[in-house]
Amino acid sequence: MTRIELRYDWMGNRLRWIGDTEIEYDWLGNRPSWLGNMELRYDHLGSRLKWAGDLELHYDRLGSRLRWIGDTEIEYDWLGNRPKYIVLPGEQSQLTLDNLPLVFFVLYEMTEEEDTKDHG
Repeated sequence: MTRIELRYDWMGNRLRWIGDTEIEYDWLGNRPSWLGNMELRYDHLGSRLKWAGDLELHYDRLGSRLRWIGDTEIEYDWLGNRPKYIVLPGEQSQLTLDNLPLVFFVLYEMTEEEDTKDHG
């Protein structure tokens, strides 16, 4: 069994580490800018993550659900609101186990956004 530790800042409100992968934040400290050695780049409005290193992130037409990380698909439950499967295209996938922190990070950020919307 493999356990990957999640560590937060001293106030406990920002995720800082996923295993050995550090998350760095912008100068205001509210938006992640680096995940390990992957630069995180956002859309023109700065609200949605568009690139993590050389992996492009694609969303559905309404922009509310992440559908692809590079060539890896994210499938949702029958209501369409929770990720259920991560579908790797094959052995030559852009997404590897080394990028597992990226998958967790993106899904974690989406959950945090939803919680923020739901709670004001």
